[in-house]
Amino acid sequence: MRQNLRYPVENPIYVCIMSNLPQAFVDRIKLQFSAEADELLNALENAPNTSVHLHPLKYSGLWEQNVQVPWFTSGRFLAERPLFTLDPLFHVGCYYPQESSSMILHHVLTQLFPRRDGLQFLDLCAAPGGKSIVLSEFLRGAGRVVSNELNRSRNQILKENLIKWGTNNTIVTCNDSEVFANLSGNFDCVLVDAPCSGEGMFRKDINARDEWSEGNVQLCSMRQRDILNNVLPSIKEGGFLIYSTCTFAPDENERNCEWLVNEHQLEGVAISVDANWGIRRVLESGFDALQFLPHCVSGEGFFIAVFRKRTSQHAHGGKTKLVFSECTRKETEILSKWVVGELNFLKGPDNSYYVSDFSAAELNNLAINLYITLPGVELGKIIRDELIPAHALAVSGLCLLTQPSIELNREEALSYLRGDVLIGQGTIGWQIAKFNGQPLGWIKAMKNRANNYYPKEWRIRMR
Repeated sequence: MRQNLRYPVENPIYVCIMSNLPQAFVDRIKLQFSAEADELLNALENAPNTSVHLHPLKYSGLWEQNVQVPWFTSGRFLAERPLFTLDPLFHVGCYYPQESSSMILHHVLTQLFPRRDGLQFLDLCAAPGGKSIVLSEFLRGAGRVVSNELNRSRNQILKENLIKWGTNNTIVTCNDSEVFANLSGNFDCVLVDAPCSGEGMFRKDINARDEWSEGNVQLCSMRQRDILNNVLPSIKEGGFLIYSTCTFAPDENERNCEWLVNEHQLEGVAISVDANWGIRRVLESGFDALQFLPHCVSGEGFFIAVFRKRTSQHAHGGKTKLVFSECTRKETEILSKWVVGELNFLKGPDNSYYVSDFSAAELNNLAINLYITLPGVELGKIIRDELIPAHALAVSGLCLLTQPSIELNREEALSYLRGDVLIGQGTIGWQIAKFNGQPLGWIKAMKNRANNYYPKEWRIRMR
């Protein structure tokens, strides 16, 4: 299956020492792409591109002069891969390292949804979080996202990336796809970036070459159909399914698209793209897909197709689970002292408080079927009528501008990210540690030192 690393491979110099391409893969590519097969295979031996998604609110001129990804205004190509771990701006969510081909998702959404108010999206196979970030940014201030990842460890990575980005319109769940069949007609759009054989990532992830086999391609194709079959009932009548993979294999791409049209009566939706972008159109009976080939575009192999659902299902009823609750007036007064604006506060089962675009009633309704691991932006816990702030509050952009802060230089910022104790400065009490004006997290200043509250599980170990 496709391998997703916690962070992009942090090697600023690409060393072309690769395992050979599987011979069965080479043979199929030569049949599949005929005259251009050699160009494609040669491209898989070149150094991969590095690209980043810039945060529209935290972005501060970083890489402003770099080449823009043609299909995404917030995407930039980098001349070389930096050591992201040793860049404090990476940890504060000023940007997210994301493969350029997958950024086409935003372009697709703009064509499908000219109006965004009240929309609800599902990212079914969401880790490590790049596409959920695109969905969240697209719906900011207008709609909500359910970001799901079944694997527990990858769910933690997903939460980390969304927290750093600051997505109060997104909740995270941890469920198998079959559970979503119970949420009939719940979503305006479902994204299935399906686990696949990873052929499109052969030059970026060497392990994908070693794990590839014809049998694995067939296994992936069957698994993808199971996932799609499970999630289709959750799409509203007239809503959209976006199906994508990072493989060239027809059994995982074109044949699954045919299956969706023929077996589930979905209607293919054409997405227009600029001919100068180099994106290949796949025009077959009943659907119109986009294919990214690394010898034609500045990006890795990627396939994406859109379908409209023409039928509807009746929603399943169920007894509401009382997992989340509205805040009392006193709790609201305490929380309001820390944040900007009138927000929707709620209390979770762990006695933590959150800001969420979902109401407690809506979350409780979802909790009938879904295990919610993150219901919004965590604000912290209230102890003896005082808020002990959570890390997510610091980096969310919700804090009052009057909140005391301390500006760190690069070495101090890296020391903070390693969990080191800092020297206290200025106001005694809670302060936000910042780098280049962007929040890194909390410290609690004493007379002679400042306790470091950066999450232990996120601390960097690289020196």
